[in-house]
Amino acid sequence: MAWYIAHNLTGFTPNSWLQTTEEHSDQQLLLSDFTGKNAVAASLRAHQPPQTNLPVYQNKELASRLSYVDAVQKAIQAIQAGKMDKVVLSRRKFIPLESNTAEALAHSLPQSVAGKFCYKLYNETTRQFWLGATPEILVQYQNKEYLSYALAGTAKNPEDFSQKEYEEQAIVARYIKKQLPNFAVSEGAVKQVDVRGMYHLKSELTWPGALEDCQKYVNQLHPTPAVCGVPVDPAKAFIEENEKGPRDLYTGYLGFTKGQEAAIMVNLRCGRLFNNGILLFAGGGITADSNPDQEFLETELKFEAIIRDLDL
Repeated sequence: MAWYIAHNLTGFTPNSWLQTTEEHSDQQLLLSDFTGKNAVAASLRAHQPPQTNLPVYQNKELASRLSYVDAVQKAIQAIQAGKMDKVVLSRRKFIPLESNTAEALAHSLPQSVAGKFCYKLYNETTRQFWLGATPEILVQYQNKEYLSYALAGTAKNPEDFSQKEYEEQAIVARYIKKQLPNFAVSEGAVKQVDVRGMYHLKSELTWPGALEDCQKYVNQLHPTPAVCGVPVDPAKAFIEENEKGPRDLYTGYLGFTKGQEAAIMVNLRCGRLFNNGILLFAGGGITADSNPDQEFLETELKFEAIIRDLDL
């Protein structure tokens, strides 16, 4: 089952199509869905653009504003009852496109967006075509050191951040440290970062290591509280029960190893392309201090950002 990918990640053969292969090469694709049960690790070789065969989206049920707000309220109640500390709830939004526009989008190379890893990904067997522009590093390896982002909390303006967003970000940082107990993980200062008009809170965590342990660290960290919640198991169970439709590759990971370098990203700000449009995915971190209506508006802001980044 071959995957085709084009991307603009510097140092990893940017902006040309690649295909997974059983032949050995020094560049390898690492890919997984949200559940982690369908992970891929395969070598890559240069390839011509794939011949895509996009399916038609059948307008399956999507979460309304009311149903999403109700799910957020249920999450807040579960958190206040001590069942979990945080959970990330997502929703989907379908943007109609003409078939010729969708096909053109499928065959063009990813554009560059400052501060984001942009990609296009196609599976010839399942006919899944994904595209995205994610700002979040799950695991990066360079110069014998690993790096991971604790990225969480969203605001339209820097002055809009509240204690809720800072605690949301801190939960992610604490989780990463807990998952790497045998290392002296160093955390930088929490900063407000502008990612093309949308602000997030981010700290960078680093630790020493060897490249052969890359997949191990990916498995230890995925899924982080930035895309799932804590504790992981009750958060996952809540997501499965309360989200409408599967996440598939959204909030999974994708990236590469090459030589003595690796860059594995969290698959955010993304969508699945169909012959008649694109299904976008966005979510927000829910804590005890969340406001359901504000959480819905946050997903709307993220949808607007995806539309800008993907030039829809």
